[in-house]
Amino acid sequence: MKKWDELVPSKRGSAELRISSQMHISIKKRYGMKIFLVASALCLGLGTCLSGQALAADSTPPVIKATVTGTAGTNGWYTSNVGVTWAVSDGQSSITNKTGCGNVTLTTDTSGVTYTCKATSSGGTASQSVTVKRDATAPKAAIVIPASGATYNQNQVVKASYSCTDPTAGVSTCTGTVANGNNLDVSTPGSKSFSVSSTDKAGNTTNTAISYIVAGAPVASANGTHLFAWNDLGMHCMDSDYSIFTLLPPFNDLNAQLVVNGKLVNSTNSTGYALKYASTPDPTGSVNSSSRSKTNFWDYDLLLFGANLTPEFGLTGNPAPSYTPAPLVWNGNFNWFEATGIPITPIDDKLQANYFSMIKVTANDSSGKAIASTSTVLPVSSEINCNTCHASVTGSSAAKPAAGWVNNVATISEKDWRLNILRLHDQKNTGAAYTALLTQKGFGKSLESSANSNKPIMCDTCHNSNALAIWGIAGTAGVSEMTAAMHKRHANASLPGTTQTLDSVATRDSCYNCHPGKKTQCLRGAMGNAVDSTGKHSMECQSCHGSMATVANTAREGWFDMPTCQSCHHDGKRETIAINTNGTFKTWTDTRFASNANTPSAGWNLFRFSSGHGKMQCEACHNSTHAEYTSQPSANGNQVNDNLQAINTQGYAAAIRECTVCHTTMPNSADGGPHGMHNLGQSWISSHQDASKSSCNYCHGTTNAGSPLAVIKAKKSFNIGDLGTKAFAVNERVTCWSCHNGPNP
Repeated sequence: MKKWDELVPSKRGSAELRISSQMHISIKKRYGMKIFLVASALCLGLGTCLSGQALAADSTPPVIKATVTGTAGTNGWYTSNVGVTWAVSDGQSSITNKTGCGNVTLTTDTSGVTYTCKATSSGGTASQSVTVKRDATAPKAAIVIPASGATYNQNQVVKASYSCTDPTAGVSTCTGTVANGNNLDVSTPGSKSFSVSSTDKAGNTTNTAISYIVAGAPVASANGTHLFAWNDLGMHCMDSDYSIFTLLPPFNDLNAQLVVNGKLVNSTNSTGYALKYASTPDPTGSVNSSSRSKTNFWDYDLLLFGANLTPEFGLTGNPAPSYTPAPLVWNGNFNWFEATGIPITPIDDKLQANYFSMIKVTANDSSGKAIASTSTVLPVSSEINCNTCHASVTGSSAAKPAAGWVNNVATISEKDWRLNILRLHDQKNTGAAYTALLTQKGFGKSLESSANSNKPIMCDTCHNSNALAIWGIAGTAGVSEMTAAMHKRHANASLPGTTQTLDSVATRDSCYNCHPGKKTQCLRGAMGNAVDSTGKHSMECQSCHGSMATVANTAREGWFDMPTCQSCHHDGKRETIAINTNGTFKTWTDTRFASNANTPSAGWNLFRFSSGHGKMQCEACHNSTHAEYTSQPSANGNQVNDNLQAINTQGYAAAIRECTVCHTTMPNSADGGPHGMHNLGQSWISSHQDASKSSCNYCHGTTNAGSPLAVIKAKKSFNIGDLGTKAFAVNERVTCWSCHNGPNP
């Protein structure tokens, strides 16, 4: 091998490496390209090769690549958090500087944000940008019409109104059950759903749904055709919890009578008509179309009543009101259609309390045509509550069990005070006879232990109550009646912090400590709301039922020993006390306002089973006991529901008195109407000249002070001949001297 040329100084003071051409070729052949790496290093170290061609420098900038990760939507949008990472490389030289090339995660919505990575190497500077659009939020839909929970009438014209918005990507589609501006479905009654689906330009979707109610249109009845429906009592009660013990199941009774062409449907032709009941909204929009999820009754029906019921169905087989009509059946004993044991609860479909839920009853003829309808109230309350005295810690010391409260903290709950009552009951009833009775009934050693072992107590198993006995649920012979036992036990009880006994409080406040009630106003009808000149109630519970001690009399038949109508209504008078001081009910010889004798059975004459004019039931015209027309609204406002049937029937709230409600033409009778009334209206004004003055006195009185029996319930005007027109104001008393000259008061 030839030797290397010597290193010689360059003109710039540096050294150059000279390699002869011949040696260059020889080395290349022998060692390949490795020598050039050494030479290259030497060239770089020395700056420039002294002879031969110089090696090439890096002339290419870095390569930058962006990677974007996330859920890709549409139109270049991402619909989730977005990650941006950068890969920077240069194969010829190292990266000397990077800016904006760190990993980032975009977590907020934006219509576009740009990220830029810049890098420098010996080959130069490169820059790469990426723009990211993120919209992970679904669009929103605003439904204006129908409003959520709103009530519309059947076949009413209601146009849908809704809109969709999306602040970032913008709305792509907005579609409702019907197109915006088109008519809603109000063709059939019931609960309807309405939804709006929306998609934004990023691909996010949303569905907004609400419900509205369609109230069934009242049936246009022919002249002289009318339907009356009513609940048998002004308030039914049920327990709000059935896991410990029960006094009453959900059990409501609906009765109805149908007048067709001026004649009452009776046993001879009742088979030609079919009556059904269904849920309907009240004027506030409140509707009760299901009861299953609003009570635990169906969790304990088998344990309590031995009946494994299908939820929504009651003890007599009738269902709770819903939008599916259920039938009433004919009862020839009382000339009415009925549905008994309806298990309605006091909670509406919005889970708000409504003790006066409404139902619609429709009558169809034999061809299936609807000929009449009406809406009425099925009142029910679960307000019965004993926590004032029986709640742990906060209850009455006199009611505290000897073994102590079941809870040692102030836990006022259903189960708490109910268990305290059972513990106290076990304490006050001991001995072999009590133990044997518990064993016989399957209650083990005590009522408390039975309830705690998932064996709840039905009080009527031992203590008979006629409220249930008429349906075959009877108590045990020799054990006190429920009504007598309860009232006797509590007559001498005092509320916490007072010394006055419940028996000595002669107002409804005493009764409302247990009975419904302060909220539900069981006593809310015309009699219960009557007041004297000082504004004090003229009649209280005790006015008809007597004191608690009177009700506790063991000789009294609960639910049947009641005053008659004639106990107070007689001889043109209205008494305000129906009961004598000895506990008996007042009796009079006048029977103009009498309830029927021996109704519903021998020895009883009850208003709620009695009939009068044309064999119409008294409650059909006057409404239910404790809720007689006119019911007055109170704090919760729902009592107005009581009056709707009367308003829809005759135009105003009062006992049904307009003859043409049932009659095809105005009858011409001086005393053939209800309670011996004459016909009403202009026809009577024009034809009563021959009427006996003595017969007028019964209702109109003998002076121009008038009588409560002759009160105008709606504003009216009459043509009184030569004297012109006489106008009567609402609640004005009509006397002979209203039109004729007569004495001053």
